[in-house]
Amino acid sequence: MKKFIATALCVTMLCSTALAKGSGGKKPFLDAGRSSKLIELEVGAGIGSSAFRQNYGSVITTVADLETASGVKMNAGVNATFGLRDFLGLSTGLWFNICNNSCTMTMVDAGVGTLNTQYTRNHYYSVTIPLVVSFRFNVSNNVKWIINGGTYFTQGVDGNSKVRTYVSGTNQLGQAVVTTNTYEFKYYEEEYPLINGIDRSDWGVRAGTGLKFNERFKVEFDANFGLRNLARNNGVYKCRYRTWDTAVNLMYCF
Repeated sequence: MKKFIATALCVTMLCSTALAKGSGGKKPFLDAGRSSKLIELEVGAGIGSSAFRQNYGSVITTVADLETASGVKMNAGVNATFGLRDFLGLSTGLWFNICNNSCTMTMVDAGVGTLNTQYTRNHYYSVTIPLVVSFRFNVSNNVKWIINGGTYFTQGVDGNSKVRTYVSGTNQLGQAVVTTNTYEFKYYEEEYPLINGIDRSDWGVRAGTGLKFNERFKVEFDANFGLRNLARNNGVYKCRYRTWDTAVNLMYCF
């Protein structure tokens, strides 16, 4: 995940530097004049990664090992930017997301002598509405460097969590026994989860940067950091569950 973010940012900055060297410099880097368009519409799609942060290791005393892994995120949607000035805009939109991530957790119960390993795969759909302030700088006559910052709201649509468990122990004869079970739960608002359910509504901080070419094409990197605790605790554990995701989007501007 960190390598993906660093690579996207480096590519954006390198492209900006190269294009700036080749520009004629006719437009000011920061143009405080009127925006050429009152409303700018964009449509696009992209790919990235999605993950979650949790505190299972600190609230479940039997956890011996815990590892979460990000998965592929795909999204598509539209943006509308209201031009306040040439360098400043207010942007919102509507994006549909398909997200994946996973978690592997091993629990040891010394009292009964069992080792329980759970492999969880999450696959879910959501809709995101971003609301950001957009700063736009003229790298050249035909290229704008864009920096976005603000918030976002996400509503979960549907999804599932598939869990495979391996319980190792010994029987009455002292023989090693492994029991395997497979479960499937609703990703959102599961009534009987293994650990905690997950709320549908999320919000957090959104940041991004990108380049716009000839007022028609844009490549943009965005990151969402969820601030709301989505865990629906059942009274056994006080869990925390927060999401975060990234995406590189290619967009066409009308």
